[in-house]
Amino acid sequence: TKTLVTPAIVADRLTDLPNERGFLQAVQERNAAGYFLLCDLDKFKAVNDEHGHPEGDEVLKNFAQFLRRNTRHDLFGKRSYDIVAGRLHGDEFAVWIDGKSGYLGASGLAARVRHWRSLRYPQVSASVGIGSTIDLADTAMYEEKYARRALELLTPKTGDMQIPNGLRNPDTVPWDYRKS
Repeated sequence: TKTLVTPAIVADRLTDLPNERGFLQAVQERNAAGYFLLCDLDKFKAVNDEHGHPEGDEVLKNFAQFLRRNTRHDLFGKRSYDIVAGRLHGDEFAVWIDGKSGYLGASGLAARVRHWRSLRYPQVSASVGIGSTIDLADTAMYEEKYARRALELLTPKTGDMQIPNGLRNPDTVPWDYRKS
């Protein structure tokens, strides 16, 4: 006999996606191999801190809408495999794609997630990890998140770079940067 769970217990009220419990239950009911995508919103905390929680809620709803839109159909406008998306907690979301889609299907969705930007706050983006288990996807997501942060630190932004006076002339650079 199947136990019926009330929708309020398994649905996230803000995003209308399954919450962590509902997501895990839906994946377990499918009883099939697949891939997990874990998504975490980058620079989301700054929106909450600087603009307030109602604005942060709008970002979360926007991302949930993006997930619903992008898990409804594949790239060709049809869906030949099963997908479940949910909000785990805070700004962390998960997607499960059945194994019929293959790693290619999972990585295609991950690429779309990486290109997502918040409508109101384009500095907010998403890091995503793929794995055959939630733990592996979580590890991959945090590796991507840290790699993105490192890249941001190493990439000079126009107008932000402070060049010491002695190095303003390229002839005075103490190393040949073209050979590094």
